Amino acid sequence: MKNKKALLGLAATLLLTTPAVSLMTNTNQAHAVESTTQDPVNEQGTLELNHNARVYNKKGKKLKKFQGKSSLLKKNKSVEYAKEVKPVADPSTKRYSFHDDEWNWFYLPYKTIKGKEYYSLGHGGYIKAVNVNSINDNYLYTNEIKATTIANAPTTKVAPLYDTNNNKIKKTLKIGKKIILDKQSESTDFTEMGDGYDGLTTYYRIKGTNNFIEKSFLKLGSKALLPTFSNFMHVAAKRDTHDYTAQGELFTPDDVEYNQHIKKGTDLVVTAATYVWIKSESKTELLYKLAPTSDLSAIYNQPKGYIKAKDFKYVAGKKLQPLNTFSEINQ
Repeated sequence: MKNKKALLGLAATLLLTTPAVSLMTNTNQAHAVESTTQDPVNEQGTLELNHNARVYNKKGKKLKKFQGKSSLLKKNKSVEYAKEVKPVADPSTKRYSFHDDEWNWFYLPYKTIKGKEYYSLGHGGYIKAVNVNSINDNYLYTNEIKATTIANAPTTKVAPLYDTNNNKIKKTLKIGKKIILDKQSESTDFTEMGDGYDGLTTYYRIKGTNNFIEKSFLKLGSKALLPTFSNFMHVAAKRDTHDYTAQGELFTPDDVEYNQHIKKGTDLVVTAATYVWIKSESKTELLYKLAPTSDLSAIYNQPKGYIKAKDFKYVAGKKLQPLNTFSEINQ
């Protein structure tokens, strides 16, 4: 279930590969707000570590032994947890959370000891949440990360900042500045087409501002993911579906497998919402316009036009308002 590829960023996410259309079914960044009562897919009751970690007791004291063995747990080791995973409507309300392949969000209850979060392993043992990479094979998200600005080259004096359109601003940060980050984004989340597939740059939003800083200028205090920031709306398919033309007609290219090729869980980026008369169904539906793709090789295996809003759930980014009304189409 877990996507081991480099982050391509919706949200968170998405994240989501780019505002150009993506058909990947499991991405690494998103920030969803839909409630759910589902159990997480592939619930195995395990945590995977992102760093060598020690086991602690309920008072936050490091243990030398845990269940008769060394309390030192190696990076990438999977260990069983003790609590029960619970669904969460808004992951930003929890310090740590995760989503399954269908963008249903969950969290594993944690205990705060001396200002730090710990997961219970049972038998009186606890492990720092910051050392956990994934839960039940799903990447872990957090609602904020502490960071310090660093020089990314010998001559670097300050770290540049960017606005919500990915434009460099006059303000900069001194090297060594301690900051808190609350959103994560890729360069393609700032513009509709982005920079195609020539490479992505990760940016983080500084909490309390709309200023962004590039990852290469940061020493991050956590390896967890942050919810996605995007200038565009990211959605995920709730069921197998297909796409339409602007006139509400199904795309029917020569490839017979093209129809209904959008699989459940697929995350996509949309740039507009509009009501359209669907002739084949004799009714009006709200459709989302898909962001264009800059990958010409994908012209026959990616959605080309519009998708039914009811077939998708919101994942991240700016929520769209319809460009017209239902009554305008049904006059």
